[in-house]
Amino acid sequence: MGQERPSLKPTALNSSEDESESAVQRVMSSFVEGLSRRLAGLCDATGLSAETAKTADDVLRDLIVPWSRVEAFARAPGSGWISEISDDNTPIEFSVTISPTGSEVRVLFEPQGEEQTLAGHRDAALRMHEQLARQYAADLSRFRLVSDLFTPSGMQGPFALWSAVVFANGKPPSFKSYFNPQAQGVGSAVALVEEALRRLGLPRAWRHLASTMARRGPHRDELKYFALDLSTSEQARVKVYVRHHEATPEDLEIAASAASDSTRGEAQDFARAMGGRALRFKERATFTCAAFVGGQDDRPSATTQYVPVCAYALDDLEVERRVASYLGSQGIDDAPYRRVLAAFANRPLDAGVGLQSWVAFRRYRGVPRLTVYLGTETRCVFPPGSVPAGTRDHMLFDSPSQILSCVAQYSLSEHPLLRALSRLSQRREVLWLLVSNASALLTNTTELSLANLNRWLSDNATLGTSLPVAYEPYRNLFTEALSLFEESPEAVDAIAGRSAAANAARALAKTLAEFLESEETSSIGLSLDSILREASAADTERLSRLDAAGVAALPAMVRGALAVHEKLWSALDRLSNLASDGGQGP
Repeated sequence: MGQERPSLKPTALNSSEDESESAVQRVMSSFVEGLSRRLAGLCDATGLSAETAKTADDVLRDLIVPWSRVEAFARAPGSGWISEISDDNTPIEFSVTISPTGSEVRVLFEPQGEEQTLAGHRDAALRMHEQLARQYAADLSRFRLVSDLFTPSGMQGPFALWSAVVFANGKPPSFKSYFNPQAQGVGSAVALVEEALRRLGLPRAWRHLASTMARRGPHRDELKYFALDLSTSEQARVKVYVRHHEATPEDLEIAASAASDSTRGEAQDFARAMGGRALRFKERATFTCAAFVGGQDDRPSATTQYVPVCAYALDDLEVERRVASYLGSQGIDDAPYRRVLAAFANRPLDAGVGLQSWVAFRRYRGVPRLTVYLGTETRCVFPPGSVPAGTRDHMLFDSPSQILSCVAQYSLSEHPLLRALSRLSQRREVLWLLVSNASALLTNTTELSLANLNRWLSDNATLGTSLPVAYEPYRNLFTEALSLFEESPEAVDAIAGRSAAANAARALAKTLAEFLESEETSSIGLSLDSILREASAADTERLSRLDAAGVAALPAMVRGALAVHEKLWSALDRLSNLASDGGQGP
């Protein structure tokens, strides 16, 4: 599991610029040999056969050696590119799954490009995927259906494309791809994932995730990875990973309920067992992953909970005790887990924290599976009591302007419903509801001219008056979002909320105006200039009052801005569900 983190100075792999080429080669050979030994230890500890272990070593060398020789990486690994693969920035991570049905060993890695840049790593990863298809019969059919979404030229984000290989007894190596949903910007992540699910035959899948895993809005429930099994098997999965900032065990329980066969109470029990006394995971964010199998159901077949146990334990010895205890509570023998630690650790467990970075749990078809993620600690060992790769500063800001800028990253115009407005061409009632709600939001939050919007509504008034009774709950969705602070209009949380809503209203109006101007079926085009040309004095006045409130009021401003934005986003989710239901109403 990757994680954002500051740069760490490379230690064991570092070599100065004037070292000879042979010296660099020795360093990298040592790097690869070290990985090989640890993989062999994991295979032995989990009971994989000698044949499987030999295959694993061959595949590891085949895939890792070429990019480990990249000159920029070999001379100063980590100095020019900060890999999110592991906590110490090493672009490789091991994990082991322990289950009554057998164990698996997995290697996750980030292929290194000749240029230590996002573009360089993107190109290297794409080339490697073609190699996987040629050499190992990896199936890229689904990969090619969505790769243009997640690997465009000029892509953004902290990584381009990761790869993973899984080894298990009696099976050939299997491969996985991990895409970056934020490749076109953080605000586009939801729309990209929704479109990818649609292309993969899961057109209604996002609605289930939006109400469970992503229910707290894109700021706090952040889309982080989109993964595919590169297989033709009926059990090949599509996986969506959501990072939950400052979540509670109860939040994780709701996220886990996305799966149709989730076991009530299991997710929060696991979170409490791994998180110690944590009532809210503030130091480092948790994850939930939804897995869709076979494209036969729009609900996930299973959900997996990931707890960054290293951030909530003193050292790896404490982690060992927690994991062993939890395995026992699930009726799973802890001996394989203890053998894994003994084989992998190259230091006393109480000498640091982070050798075990994550622990994950899922139950599929009644079978429990626990996965431990193991950091190589190639570049550093985090001291006991520290928090490797913490994320607690996710929603800390220095000014009201920063708060509003953060909220604006997730513009309502990036919502899947707005990104695919053309689908509403035959859903005129839903389109009317969208424009009507946008008009009300503009009226309540800005001083912009509404002449054209009101004219459009007037010309299409019959749509509003003839709506079925079932549509009534959708008439005032955006106004309801603003009602959160009706009783405290002067409080800074209310001011921040209205400021965030005003920014959202203008972005929404711009998108709707451009769409309606291009729609031949629209009874009237909208003049974008006439909607947006008037400056809103209210914006300046509100920001002035927020600035005057001072730093102490910033947490209240964050609560207000996020609460309103999340309500508006949720309102669009409801309209999107209405549209996907074929206009049948709730």
